[in-house]
Amino acid sequence: MKYSVHRTNRNFYDYSIIFLLALVSFGNIGGALQPIRFLGIFFLPFIVVWVIFKKHSPKLQKIIFLLIVWYLYLALSISWTIDKEQGFKELFYYLVHFTIFFMLI
Repeated sequence: MKYSVHRTNRNFYDYSIIFLLALVSFGNIGGALQPIRFLGIFFLPFIVVWVIFKKHSPKLQKIIFLLIVWYLYLALSISWTIDKEQGFKELFYYLVHFTIFFMLI
């Protein structure tokens, strides 16, 4: 009986990945507000609370640290970019994409 519960739980993640890939396929619809980004924007507050207040394993802490350092480097890179307006858009896009990454974890 426990096998069926485990199998259903695993299927949830399978279906989540399939759903996210389906949203990526609609990338040309919506311009800057693509369906996958809309989902990331919706879950952004939940992910921020999860990252700040939940105790994580050491492996996950290293991943979170890497993404924070990567994001700070992205913010720093605006100082030498030519198109600053597009650079600020990309900062927001990366924040949303990191949110989607954490949704899968």
